[in-house]
Amino acid sequence: MIELALPEPAAGLFRKTRSILDRHLTRITPGYSGYALGGGTILAARWGHRRSTDIDVFINPKTSLARLSKTRSPEFWNAMYEAGATRIELHDEFAVPTIEFPRGRIELIPGQRNLERGQCEADVDGSKAKVLSTAQILTGKLMKRGIRPPVRDLYDVSVADTMDRASLTIAVNAMPDRSFSKSISSWTARKEFYERAAGEELLGVPGKYEHIKAAPAQHAADVARANRYTGMSISVCGNRVIVATTNRNGIRQRIYESIGGVREGFDRDGIHAALEARQWNPSEVRQEIKTTLWRSRPTSWCSTSEMKQIKVAAVPWIADKAGHVSPAAVAGRSPRDPREGGRKGCPRAAVTGRITHTRSALAAGERSGSGDRTADNGVQPRELARLGSATWPSTSGPLGALGTP
Repeated sequence: MIELALPEPAAGLFRKTRSILDRHLTRITPGYSGYALGGGTILAARWGHRRSTDIDVFINPKTSLARLSKTRSPEFWNAMYEAGATRIELHDEFAVPTIEFPRGRIELIPGQRNLERGQCEADVDGSKAKVLSTAQILTGKLMKRGIRPPVRDLYDVSVADTMDRASLTIAVNAMPDRSFSKSISSWTARKEFYERAAGEELLGVPGKYEHIKAAPAQHAADVARANRYTGMSISVCGNRVIVATTNRNGIRQRIYESIGGVREGFDRDGIHAALEARQWNPSEVRQEIKTTLWRSRPTSWCSTSEMKQIKVAAVPWIADKAGHVSPAAVAGRSPRDPREGGRKGCPRAAVTGRITHTRSALAAGERSGSGDRTADNGVQPRELARLGSATWPSTSGPLGALGTP
């Protein structure tokens, strides 16, 4: 179990109110599911990158806060006031339910439907508590207030690129295209405002992040663009499902060993959210994968550079000595021919989209003598070249036409 020490003054506020939340809030949640801690306070506990005054308490969206009204639960109100609360506002339909204190506040936030997915238990200041994952926290920040966020959110997004890039990538790609574009435009248009606000609101910033504090909006826009997918391919070979995503940081490859692992893996790795953000139905994608696995039907998903079109194909695979697997990127070769790296049972190679972002990285690796090493994104450079050289002509299928980017 990981240990987290909340930053002050949030830590002192949680110590005073934790027993009240456990006693009164947990009993009104469906199935006594309780609450989970999230927000910038948990990020600060993980990264130590700033101070935090607020405590974000996430609850099941079906929780009826009416049961905590002053008439129905006077003990809750009395206990909070005794702990130092100055104002309690739980029933404003236009605002987040909030409990104000002189040096901070507690917000009771209805979480997403599957709040439990991704959360874990942690030792928070000496006692066990449920906390949201970094991906859940960053996704909530970008999805709910991405267009006009507080400066602390932009700072958190910028630091995430250093501390947890995988979670940032999930969050950035959960945003629909239109929302993403609007958010980036808003951040850059208001960058001078955010620079002034950072000096007043961002406290306890370590020296290594002072350059981010000086220009939080520009840094956030840069890392968001860098982690936004420009392409995605989903290939099937035998019982393996191979997903390759492309952004400015390069190509990342994920391998799922069975259809049973696809649903959990797509959810964990943010593939579901990325598909939904681009108006693709993840259930249809998974069903097409299942059909391909069962029937060995030669189809494959590959997006255009704008990720507007996507389709699926089953292709042969090539594995090196380290066990890294990539689709064969040569059309017309029989996967049953062992000289081509194919395997019995894989359908003939179909051709899909184009990914070209790794050729320079490959050349650099070969010049430095590191051509056989695993790249930063976990994919062998030579395998990246195979993916990068694939050119897939237009085809048609159940999810629409596919053109080369």
